[in-house]
Amino acid sequence: MPAALRAFAWLATEAFSDAFRRRIVPAIAALALLSLLFVNTCTSFSPTVVNNGQTLALTQVSGVAGLVMMVLLGLWTVVLAGVLAADHLAEPLNDGSANLLLSRPISRASYAFARLAGAWAMAALAGAIVLDATALLLYVRQGLAIGPAVAATGLALLNGVCVAALAMALSLWLGSTLTSLAVLASVWGLASLEVATLLGSDLSGPIGALAAFGPPLATAPLAVLAPWLGPDVTVDTNVAWVAARALAWAVAGALLLVAAFRRVELGR
Repeated sequence: MPAALRAFAWLATEAFSDAFRRRIVPAIAALALLSLLFVNTCTSFSPTVVNNGQTLALTQVSGVAGLVMMVLLGLWTVVLAGVLAADHLAEPLNDGSANLLLSRPISRASYAFARLAGAWAMAALAGAIVLDATALLLYVRQGLAIGPAVAATGLALLNGVCVAALAMALSLWLGSTLTSLAVLASVWGLASLEVATLLGSDLSGPIGALAAFGPPLATAPLAVLAPWLGPDVTVDTNVAWVAARALAWAVAGALLLVAAFRRVELGR
């Protein structure tokens, strides 16, 4: 293994260990457990819905319920990635540990990518457990195909890379608290714009452009989970397009992080 790759692997492992030792981890575990209990409850009973005098069995509405659960849990994973990344680079800069490491033959890009990988891996672990458990319960109890759920999980984790990278870059100037608030507001705000667009709202100007070309935080899982809605319902999205957008934003976010980190004066 090349020396640069060994150094990156060591840095990423240390970054993951740092993320695992943070005080927020017990709260993450508790939220994940509560999410699983909620999903278990929602998928364990068979209510009926009355629509225009006709009673619909759960099998006819389970696709909508499952889609909503997967999208919300995917957004929770994205928010978690951003919050974990909010001080994962700023903190070692402030306490001086980053300066010690960067005094060695370690590039800023390698260090920034390693810190990003550590924070993202922690969020990805929690998110993947919750999303995969939800997909399994929906498959076993409601008969929903597991393939779309696996694809939605992958896209949620990819969106998490973008949000974590942007949050980490923003935290170099705003600090962790303001960055965490910005993550919460931007993720849920952008997701709301995307859903509004899919529901037919005519958004124009910068807001419309952001909903159409920004990170597909809600559009990506909605696109791949559309088969759960049945053949009579179509979602006006292209899976390949939203996947390409998610990948492009993940790469752009990581590159922006490195560019921002290179402008930071060490030893401050």
